[in-house]
Amino acid sequence: MALVLSSPFRLTPRFNVPQQLNFQSVVMACCPATSGGAGAAAIDAPFPSFQLAEQHFLINGRRLTVIQPKDVDEVIDMYIEQGRLDRDPYWCRIWPSAIALAEEILANPEHVRGLRVCDLGAGLGLAGLAAVLAGASEVVLYDREVQALVCALLTVHANIPEVATNLPLVLQPTPSESAVSDPRGSFKDVVKALPSFSKRLEQSDSGNLFGQGSLMTRIVKAELLDWTDKKAHGHNFDVVLACDVLYEKLAVPLIADLVPRLLCTHPGAKLLLADPVERNPRNREKFLQIFLESSSVQRFELEKIEEQRPHMDGSAHPVKVLHFKSV
Repeated sequence: MALVLSSPFRLTPRFNVPQQLNFQSVVMACCPATSGGAGAAAIDAPFPSFQLAEQHFLINGRRLTVIQPKDVDEVIDMYIEQGRLDRDPYWCRIWPSAIALAEEILANPEHVRGLRVCDLGAGLGLAGLAAVLAGASEVVLYDREVQALVCALLTVHANIPEVATNLPLVLQPTPSESAVSDPRGSFKDVVKALPSFSKRLEQSDSGNLFGQGSLMTRIVKAELLDWTDKKAHGHNFDVVLACDVLYEKLAVPLIADLVPRLLCTHPGAKLLLADPVERNPRNREKFLQIFLESSSVQRFELEKIEEQRPHMDGSAHPVKVLHFKSV
């Protein structure tokens, strides 16, 4: 819905952390064991030092905060310096499809309540955050960019003070696929100093915001997954969320092949797919053909297609939300 003010992180003086937070600060807080930080292998040292910023969205009547790089050009420069010219900075911003799917989930929490959910190609994690807020029992954020996963988990922390995530573990050279940790030490100071976290802290009824709150029954994790790797596989989920994943023609068959491997085999497992109406409609048509006509053991039907028009930057952006269910 309405896009609200964006602002850089400015940390409050009472915490012993930098006054302006950048990605490197987060890495060093999460991985202080060595001078280079234990996360060096995961994010290709030297650590990127791009600034982080908050951006606020009003979605289904709720003001949600997203943590993102302040300047996309800094991320592009990072890729150039690392020689990763095949990467793109699309994950650095929220796109209309993510807003549309977050709206759908928050307006209809029964889509995910009490279920295991993954956000495929999560980017900054807005759809996954909506699933947590709507009552999903477990949410796993998948993306091939560890920087995106860090921002997505910071987004979760900024909106839900009580939650515990695997953020420190994501930055390890061999991230754990199962462990979830509450923030400790200097990392806890980083999270507590997020402006949005501080505001929600005053409203929280939790006695211990890092492990004993009411939302601790809900698990939020992030894991690296690249759908261009044909051997990629994840866990089995009741619901897969996917926003803007069909923008490349080559990705269409890969996504159509991966989704059934991510979903539970029982009838009723769901895929909620949000895709912009006007961009690459042939890719969406091709995905429908492959996904629905697949000869795999698990079959899916298209339950309905809804069109939403989330507002960003003063304009409405038509998005199709496709509801699939296994039969």
